[in-house]
This record gives sequence, C-alpha cells and structure tokens, in this order.
Amino acid sequence: MGIEILFFFHVVVKRRNNSSGIHRLRIDNVVTEDPTLIEEHILDFYKTLYAESISHDRDTNNMEDFNGTYILELVSSEENMMLLKCPDFLEIKNVIFNLNGNSAPGPDGFGGVFYHSCWDIIGTDVCNAVQ
Repeated sequence: MGIEILFFFHVVVKRRNNSSGIHRLRIDNVVTEDPTLIEEHILDFYKTLYAESISHDRDTNNMEDFNGTYILELVSSEENMMLLKCPDFLEIKNVIFNLNGNSAPGPDGFGGVFYHSCWDIIGTDVCNAVQ
C-alpha cells in the first residue's frame, strides 16, 4: 500500500511541474517549443516594454533623476526614519505581549504563551536578538 501512495504522489508532483511554465509559444506566427527561443523572446519583450517607458534624456545612472518620476515616494522622510529606527525594549515587549497566547507556534517552535510566561527570563535575550 505504501508504494502505491508514493507512486501516486510522484505522478501528481510530476504533472504539476510539467503544467507550470511556458512550453510552447507563437513567435512571429511560428509555434516553437525551444526553451531557449522562448526565454529570449520573453526577455526581449519585457526589455523593450520597460526601456520605452524610460526617457533617454535623463541620466539613467543617477537615481536622483528617478525619484518622484519613476519611483513614487510612498513613504515620507520622517516615516522612513521611524521605520529604520531600532525598536526599544518596551516596544518589543508590547509586541510580544500582544501575541495570542493560544496561537500555533512559530518557526522557532514556541507559541505566544511561552513568551508571555517566560518573559522575565528570556526578555533581555529576545530584545538583543531583535535589536
């Protein structure tokens, strides 16, 4: 029975891998299955698409020319400074104590209840690791 299940899952994974990706593409009214030609055509398409959107009278090596023109400023300088600031002990503690104590453990294997109950022992180490 175990071998049949293993074979079944192998077939499912192979079928999924074969269905993801572009295996055939029409280029200039000719259908091709050559992966190299498909890759080159897709890369050329996007290079051309995005190269046309950039004005050639700007210095493309100077990022200052792109700010506000091609890269929108979504975060103000003050917000950026706040985001870059290292969190202090109290801020980290507040985040930890806002964790749901009954939630499933994270990648470290510990749930919120562990951090809540052992904070006096591990708090300094947790803060040092975050900072």
